[in-house]
Amino acid sequence: MAKNANRKKLKYLELVNQLKDNYRLVKFVNLSMSSLGLFDKSSSDFIDMMKDLEITTDQTSFIIKRIMNIAIRSSYFIFCCRNKDWCNPELMNY
Repeated sequence: MAKNANRKKLKYLELVNQLKDNYRLVKFVNLSMSSLGLFDKSSSDFIDMMKDLEITTDQTSFIIKRIMNIAIRSSYFIFCCRNKDWCNPELMNY
């Protein structure tokens, strides 16, 4: 996951630098996680961002648990549909 986090940071470095020319404060926030909802160490930027936005520890914990739950459920859905046609997945119909 650390390799993926570094790749993302390099990918968006130019965009972040361009935005810094037009905005007072620009911060790259990484949220790398596994398909099982495990966060990478580099995702501490995300938690710092939550603190900067004055989101309480309880609210941050709730948000992280929800994100983890979504990752696990999405991974399970993809696993269950691994042998199905993905041209028009039912998931996309709402």
